[in-house]
Amino acid sequence: MPARQTEPVPHWTRLQRGDQLNVYKNGKLVASGIVDMVALDGSVFWFTPNGADTRRLFLHADKLHVQKRVRL
Repeated sequence: MPARQTEPVPHWTRLQRGDQLNVYKNGKLVASGIVDMVALDGSVFWFTPNGADTRRLFLHADKLHVQKRVRL
Protein backbone atom coordinates (compact mmCIF):
# COMPACT_ATOMS: atom_id res chain seq x y z
CA MET A 1 0.00 0.00 0.00
CA PRO A 2 1.41 3.45 -0.88
CA ALA A 3 2.56 5.69 1.97
CA ARG A 4 0.45 8.70 2.89
CA GLN A 5 1.76 12.18 3.32
CA THR A 6 0.06 15.47 4.07
CA GLU A 7 0.36 18.93 2.61
CA PRO A 8 -0.98 22.18 4.08
CA VAL A 9 -3.98 23.83 2.43
CA PRO A 10 -3.96 27.51 3.49
CA HIS A 11 -6.35 28.54 0.68
CA TRP A 12 -9.54 26.54 1.04
CA THR A 13 -10.58 27.38 -2.53
CA ARG A 14 -8.16 24.57 -3.46
CA LEU A 15 -10.17 21.96 -1.59
CA GLN A 16 -12.36 19.59 -3.58
CA ARG A 17 -15.15 17.22 -2.70
CA GLY A 18 -13.64 13.89 -1.65
CA ASP A 19 -10.33 15.31 -0.39
CA GLN A 20 -9.18 13.55 2.76
CA LEU A 21 -8.15 16.00 5.46
CA ASN A 22 -6.82 16.40 8.95
CA VAL A 23 -8.05 19.55 10.70
CA TYR A 24 -6.03 21.12 13.52
CA LYS A 25 -6.74 23.91 15.97
CA ASN A 26 -3.99 25.27 18.21
CA GLY A 27 -1.75 22.41 17.08
CA LYS A 28 -4.19 19.68 18.12
CA LEU A 29 -5.99 17.34 15.74
CA VAL A 30 -9.74 18.08 15.98
CA ALA A 31 -11.06 16.07 13.03
CA SER A 32 -10.13 13.69 10.22
CA GLY A 33 -12.39 12.91 7.31
CA ILE A 34 -13.57 13.84 3.84
CA VAL A 35 -14.62 17.15 2.27
CA ASP A 36 -18.27 17.17 1.28
CA MET A 37 -18.69 20.71 -0.05
CA VAL A 38 -16.64 23.93 -0.26
CA ALA A 39 -17.87 27.53 -0.61
CA LEU A 40 -16.65 29.13 -3.84
CA ASP A 41 -14.86 31.85 -1.86
CA GLY A 42 -13.17 29.28 0.40
CA SER A 43 -14.67 30.76 3.56
CA VAL A 44 -16.24 27.48 4.75
CA PHE A 45 -16.31 23.79 3.98
CA TRP A 46 -18.58 20.93 4.97
CA PHE A 47 -16.80 17.87 6.20
CA THR A 48 -17.77 14.29 7.06
CA PRO A 49 -15.58 13.00 9.89
CA ASN A 50 -14.25 9.44 9.62
CA GLY A 51 -16.67 6.99 11.15
CA ALA A 52 -19.49 9.54 11.50
CA ASP A 53 -22.74 10.01 9.65
CA THR A 54 -23.12 13.70 10.44
CA ARG A 55 -21.42 16.58 8.70
CA ARG A 56 -19.51 19.43 10.31
CA LEU A 57 -19.02 22.96 9.07
CA PHE A 58 -15.59 24.57 9.41
CA LEU A 59 -15.05 28.33 9.08
CA HIS A 60 -11.81 29.77 7.70
CA ALA A 61 -12.19 32.64 10.18
CA ASP A 62 -11.68 30.13 13.04
CA LYS A 63 -7.96 30.01 12.15
CA LEU A 64 -7.84 26.26 11.57
CA HIS A 65 -4.87 24.50 10.03
CA VAL A 66 -5.88 22.04 7.31
CA GLN A 67 -3.65 19.25 6.03
CA LYS A 68 -4.71 17.34 2.89
CA ARG A 69 -3.72 13.69 2.80
CA VAL A 70 -2.06 12.68 -0.45
CA ARG A 71 -0.80 9.35 -1.75
CA LEU A 72 2.80 8.98 -2.79
